[in-house]
Amino acid sequence: MSFRARISAALLAAALSGAFCDDGALVRSFLKGSVSEKTGAVRASTGSDAERMAGLGIDFCLSVSGILGDDRDVRALALASVLALPDESVPSERERLMALFRQFPDETLRISVLEKLASSPSDSVRGDLVSLFAELSSSSPSSAASYLESLSKSGKIRDNKNLLPEIAENVLSDAIYSVEAVPDGTLSAGEPSVALMLRSFGVVAEAGWTRASPLVPRCFAQCVRLYRAGLVEAESFARLVFLSSRFPSVTTVEAIRSCLADCNALVEGGSEQPPEAVMLSLITALGELGDKSAFDDLLYVTYLGYSDSVVAKARESLSRLRW
Repeated sequence: MSFRARISAALLAAALSGAFCDDGALVRSFLKGSVSEKTGAVRASTGSDAERMAGLGIDFCLSVSGILGDDRDVRALALASVLALPDESVPSERERLMALFRQFPDETLRISVLEKLASSPSDSVRGDLVSLFAELSSSSPSSAASYLESLSKSGKIRDNKNLLPEIAENVLSDAIYSVEAVPDGTLSAGEPSVALMLRSFGVVAEAGWTRASPLVPRCFAQCVRLYRAGLVEAESFARLVFLSSRFPSVTTVEAIRSCLADCNALVEGGSEQPPEAVMLSLITALGELGDKSAFDDLLYVTYLGYSDSVVAKARESLSRLRW
């Protein structure tokens, strides 16, 4: 529906409902007023009026975005319109909401659009969000990571619990591929795909999203690269080990076992022992996974002069292996 058509429909609906003195006044105020007065009219709307006025505000902002996209008052109107839109109206407005996101670079507005879209259980809206994050993971990985972080902290999507891990699963593969493509020696903490990989992996792991299981070994391998390059602190890497262990599979076991074997080889060769937090995380993960293929590497820990706590944890994990 065009902006002009939306205006006509709003006026007609108000007249037919017998509420022209209220709703019609808001429409007239919107039509005749400045941008800030239009914002006031949208904010003043309630109930069914809110859907109508929010739609007018969104359409107006889209119609002027090419010229006034950076205007503070227009951005304020766009934000007010998004916030005023009832959640049940999101499916019918999803295309315009997506257009707002793409046409206005304002971070606050974009996050509000994402939260509004994420509040809807509609499959079509879910598909839009997945597609939008797929676009962002290619064009702006740092933005995708930032928006994923914002959504994960939002209390507005609690009734749509599977949405975030579904989004994260879809962008994780692209992020891993991008990190894998960076040559050794040139990888940096500022690499945008690194932040996206770590954030999306955290989302799927914390949600126990088993559909992402095939991606875990590849992701863990890149986490090892980051740790060895000094781009991830020991405590952070230990948490990544823990998160990886939540996806039990032969390939996950092999990835973690191989990392422990490398640590043992370094210590055997006279290198400094890895931080205790890292050793404990690897050993604990292998014990929880319980795969007997880790036996030799866990046993070797007890012979290499590690700290008493590391040796004790290795013995405990050995006792938990399944035969």
